[in-house]
Amino acid sequence: MGIVIIIAIIWEILLFIFSSNEYLQETQLGILQGITDVEYRGFLQIGLTLTIFYILFVGILISRESIKSDQAIIQLKGKFLLTSFILFTIGSIADSQIPLDYITLPIIRFILIFSSICFYFGFILPKWLENLLIK
Repeated sequence: MGIVIIIAIIWEILLFIFSSNEYLQETQLGILQGITDVEYRGFLQIGLTLTIFYILFVGILISRESIKSDQAIIQLKGKFLLTSFILFTIGSIADSQIPLDYITLPIIRFILIFSSICFYFGFILPKWLENLLIK
């Protein structure tokens, strides 16, 4: 846990330095494309990708423990969480690495929205879905 805190402090210092210079903002952070899209670059692109993989790693550990449970509802939540972490990783990497156009943008955003729905089912499984899937 200590290494994560040290990396986070270094990250914030570099982020502050890069955001204080206009040239570094464009080369290391990114450029706003339109109203809702950002083209990530350099430092920020690498940092966000590493963060996404860290989230995936921790998410797989949590999901794996849930799937090993003796309770059917916890196993089901673990499967939803595993699905959501994988879809979130795919969607986030695609969103930051692939140029977005009229074809890729809706597909990637659908993946991210579906991962959010799976997160919801994994953390707060509605009773109606529990009754539907666990018989």
